[in-house]
Amino acid sequence: GQVRQRQQVVARAVPAGVDVEAPATRLAGELSLRLVVATDLPPSGEPGWQELALSSQLAIGAAHWRYQHLIEARLAGAPDLVIAPLQHSSARLDVHLMSLELEPRRGMALAAGRLPALPGAGVGLVDGVRFSVAGKHGLRATAFGGLAPAPSQLGLSLSAPRAGVELAVRERRGHAGVALAADAWQGGLDRVLGIADAGLRRGDLQLGGELVVDGASDLAGRSGLRVSRAMLRARSRATGPGIDFGATGVYDLPAATHAWSDGLPAPAWVSRARERLDVDASWHSARYNLLALAHLAGGDDDTWASGGELGVSALDVGGLGALASVAASASTGSGLDHLGARAGWDGPLWTLRVGAGYAIDRLWMPTGTTAWAHHVRMSLQRPLGRRLRLASSLELLAGDGDPRMLVFVLLGWRLGG
Repeated sequence: GQVRQRQQVVARAVPAGVDVEAPATRLAGELSLRLVVATDLPPSGEPGWQELALSSQLAIGAAHWRYQHLIEARLAGAPDLVIAPLQHSSARLDVHLMSLELEPRRGMALAAGRLPALPGAGVGLVDGVRFSVAGKHGLRATAFGGLAPAPSQLGLSLSAPRAGVELAVRERRGHAGVALAADAWQGGLDRVLGIADAGLRRGDLQLGGELVVDGASDLAGRSGLRVSRAMLRARSRATGPGIDFGATGVYDLPAATHAWSDGLPAPAWVSRARERLDVDASWHSARYNLLALAHLAGGDDDTWASGGELGVSALDVGGLGALASVAASASTGSGLDHLGARAGWDGPLWTLRVGAGYAIDRLWMPTGTTAWAHHVRMSLQRPLGRRLRLASSLELLAGDGDPRMLVFVLLGWRLGG
C-alpha cells in the first residue's frame, strides 16, 4: 500500500535512467582515553586512587535503522605507592547502552539490546526489547520487556525481569503520558509503579510535573499505594528585559527493592522521604549574566538545610571570547553551616583554552568546631587536528585536613563528520 505509493511517486519524479541514492548513513561518536589520579599531598602522602578508562560512544544509522552504544572498560585501584601505577587495580567493563532500533513501517519502531525502558518515564534500563507505535496528533503507545540490569555491575541479572507499557501524547506545545511498570525478583513481585507526567508550553511560560506511585511491598515495610515521587516545575521568561524565573518542588521516597539491596547492608538501602524546593532568577544581556539561587530541603529524619547563591558573569571579556565569573553562597542546616565565595576565568590563550578558579568556604559543624576549605582549579583544552582533542585539569584541595590533589587527563578522537 503506502510503500508502493511512495515508489510510484519517486518513479514519476525521477527521469528514466537516473539512479536514486539510498539515504546516507550517519555516524557520530567519540573514542576517549581517560586518566584520573587522586592522592594526598605531604605530610600524609597517601597514594589515594588511580583510574585508567577507555570509552566508546557511537551512534550510526540511516532512514529506517539506528545503532548506538556507550561502553567503558577501566582499570581502577588504590596502590600502596604513588610511583606504582594501577597497583592492586581491578578490571571492569560497563555497558551503559547498546541498542539497535528498526523502523519497519512509518510510525512503528522496534528496539533491542540494553536501552531505556521508557524514554523520559524514569523506569530505568532494560536488557530486552521495546516496541512502539505512533498514531495521530502525537499519540504513541510503547511496550517493553526483558531483564533489569544489576545496578552494581551493569551485567545481566537473570533473577530480575522487568516489563511495562506507556501511552503518551507529545506535541510542540505540550505532552502528557501515563505508564505502568513492574519488576520481579527471584520469582516474586519486587516493584509495581505507575507514572504520570505532563508538560505545557505557552509562549514564554513552561509548566510541568511528574507523579510516581508505588504499589508493591518493599523491604522497608511499606505497603499499599503510596507516592514515591512528586515533582512540579515552572519557568517563565520576560523577553524584553531578559529575565528568567524558575521554581521546582520535589518529594522523593526511593523504594527499597530487592534488586537494589541485594548484597548491601541495610543502611545503604533503607531510605527516608526527602522534600526540596529550588527557585532561581536570572538576568541576561549581551555582556553580563546575573543569577540568584535559593533552596530549602528537609526530610523525615528531622534533617533540613537551606541556602542560596548570588553570582555574576562577564561575557567576551576584552573581546577575546573569555568568561569571568564571581559568586557568593551561604547555607545553614541541621548538619552544617557555611559561607563561601568563588571566582573563575575561562578563555583562549594562543592555541589553548585555559580555565582557572578559586573557591573558599568557612564551615561550622554541629559539634561547635569550625574549618576552612580551599579549592584551586586549573584546566587546559587543546584541539589536536580536526578530530583529536586533549583536555586536562589539576585540582588542589586544602584546609584543616591533609591537602589533596586530583589530576584528570582525557584524549578524545571524534568519529563521524
